[in-house]
Amino acid sequence: MIIRIFTSFLLLYTSALYAAEYSQTGVISEQANGSGVIIISDNTYLIDNSTTLHGIFPIGEIGPVISEGTAVGFNTVRRPSSDSPYISELWFINE
Repeated sequence: MIIRIFTSFLLLYTSALYAAEYSQTGVISEQANGSGVIIISDNTYLIDNSTTLHGIFPIGEIGPVISEGTAVGFNTVRRPSSDSPYISELWFINE
């Protein structure tokens, strides 16, 4: 329990120290739970447990679970096996 609290504190502390270096922003329109697909500002992206999270997000079986209407910053990469971009890093932001 203490380790979990310390880890949460450390994540919050380090997130505040480093400037967010995201290239895109948007608002979560829809998350198809369990499929690894997330809709941000009406664009489709892939997300999974390998996505680097900056901040505290609840984690599901496939990846982070983010409520509709949440503002996020993110970076993407293209994977040859998919037409949709993959979110490599994700930040919670206040807009």
